[in-house]
Amino acid sequence: YDLMALQYFTGFEDGTTIGLTELNAGYSNVTTAPRSGARCIHCPSGSDSFAIPFPDALASTTDSCIVGFGYKTDSLTQTASTQFAGIVFGSENAMVTFFHSVDGSISAEEGASLTGASGLTLGTTGTGVLTANNWHYIEIRVVFSDTVGEVEVYVDGTQQLNLTNQDTINDGSGAVNRSLQLGAQQGGNTYFDDVYLLDPTGESSPYDTFLGPIEIERLVPDGDSLTTNWNTTTTNYYTEVDEVPVTNTLNVDTSTASAPLRMTTSNRTLTGSILAVKPHAIATLDAGVDPKDLAPFMRADPGGTPTDSTKTGTTLFIGQQEVYNIVLDDPDTAVDWTTSGLNGAEVGFEVV
Repeated sequence: YDLMALQYFTGFEDGTTIGLTELNAGYSNVTTAPRSGARCIHCPSGSDSFAIPFPDALASTTDSCIVGFGYKTDSLTQTASTQFAGIVFGSENAMVTFFHSVDGSISAEEGASLTGASGLTLGTTGTGVLTANNWHYIEIRVVFSDTVGEVEVYVDGTQQLNLTNQDTINDGSGAVNRSLQLGAQQGGNTYFDDVYLLDPTGESSPYDTFLGPIEIERLVPDGDSLTTNWNTTTTNYYTEVDEVPVTNTLNVDTSTASAPLRMTTSNRTLTGSILAVKPHAIATLDAGVDPKDLAPFMRADPGGTPTDSTKTGTTLFIGQQEVYNIVLDDPDTAVDWTTSGLNGAEVGFEVV
């Protein structure tokens, strides 16, 4: 796969709902039966739903996208007005939503909102592609167009729906900024985990870039490597950044540019290929401080000839926000990460 199109992924392992947009109150980050890792998102009733805003590349430069997510429900009974997923392209007032029926089929609709009225059904999979009380991995590709729109759905790595020459533009109301919307199950509990967002525009084979049923694990800092010009209230810096962040609680901070904070990470035993690593933090800017950019990065081979990944900064604002970079290859070898390479790497954060 050409993963340069990979724009975002999360397993909700930071324990928060920061970075998500609330559509209806009540969803939460829980440790109850996640698909992988320690956490997932729970939507307990028909009105609970949330959105993951698309990153800039998906939000402004393309009319197609691929999304993937783990999904579990304890009730397949659902109506057309209570979809469990929707892909929104707000600039064109476009939305395609997805709902399932008691027979385990999935239908795609054009012109519906996630928690509002139903729309025009574009197509439906065969029966039995979903079962209650089991995790499934759903991947969706949508091309938005009045005449040549496309919808493709994979479940657990198998294609279940492939529609072409469709009208996927919503001429109704209720569209928001471009996003993946999840939730809105009627009459039961729903769970979401292991989400990715991918931009297929410009790929040599854009319809072959489904990643398959991926799993997202959390690497936890377990030791300090470099802490110069950073401050903390405890002896060990890493113990302040390996936890679920608490609103308005200071963990570690700096006022110095070009001063990296680096930490070792816990070793993991992983199976399969490592598609990408995402150094990630919840960060905020103090009031009255000039704007600053924070760059998460990975340092490979710190005990030999250390090499840092590209330090792309995110401009901070007052209030907690997600800050991350996606590192596709081991910076030391310039090829895919290996488990040993990842276990030997350090995670860093630097004001740039």
